Amino acid sequence: MSYAREDWQSADRLYMDLRRAEIDAWIDTRCLLPGQNWKKEIPTIIQNSKLFIALISKYSLNKRGYIQREIKYALEVLKEVPSHDIYFIPVRLDESIPYDEGLLNLNWVDLYPSYSEGLRRILTSLTNLNKKPLEFLSPVKSILSEENSLIIENPNDHKYLTFGTRHAINYTPYRKFSDYVKDFIEKLPKSAIYSGLNYLYYITLLTKSEAVVLPPFLLEKYPNNIVLVLQHRYTNLKTEKDYFTVDLWFDNSRHNLKITYESIIQIVVPTIGLNIEKVI
Repeated sequence: MSYAREDWQSADRLYMDLRRAEIDAWIDTRCLLPGQNWKKEIPTIIQNSKLFIALISKYSLNKRGYIQREIKYALEVLKEVPSHDIYFIPVRLDESIPYDEGLLNLNWVDLYPSYSEGLRRILTSLTNLNKKPLEFLSPVKSILSEENSLIIENPNDHKYLTFGTRHAINYTPYRKFSDYVKDFIEKLPKSAIYSGLNYLYYITLLTKSEAVVLPPFLLEKYPNNIVLVLQHRYTNLKTEKDYFTVDLWFDNSRHNLKITYESIIQIVVPTIGLNIEKVI
């Protein structure tokens, strides 16, 4: 998988979903070992891979450097692949149009505006790949870390949750409640203007949590916790590493809110019967 550094979040998300589907995907940020020579390792991986996925965006098209070399190298490998075989899959993250003739001749996949539909299309091209089951680590003593993440004691004892070296270890199960919240928020539409009951989310947060930014009148009215409703009218939902921001309307006035994932204690989605609460 090749991508511009500015697109690492999209690349990481796609990698995680491919691993969930037990596709033996490779991405440098997760699969390069400490001390490996990445300049030599990446071309070798491209040469030996059954499929190459290039994430195309305004960043990757306009940025000089190693990503251009990776794409050109993969296109050279493509010349050696039988014409009826799929090897190179260009995946667009935005409306950018590839200008390389080698890319224009290939049918691309869009991960916008519907990520799930784009992922489904990618997986249809991967059906002939052998599944890569989760690999076990060497047996170690079973303990619970400070973040309550389980380390296996015996890989043959299936009552333990088994971790492996090439699976999406940070995807599920979630190590902390805030990790789940972050993943949930990242999948929400960026804006919803009178979009109906399909988008109806109740998010309860602690108003006194550090780094939470709310309008003063809300802090005065809700000194302990508040339930925000993302339904008919919200815009500019932006997710960051530890928080997200969103514009909501109160009394016909728009306000920008900053909400940390740690501050959220409950998420309710009535339309699908979801009710997730943080144990405090």
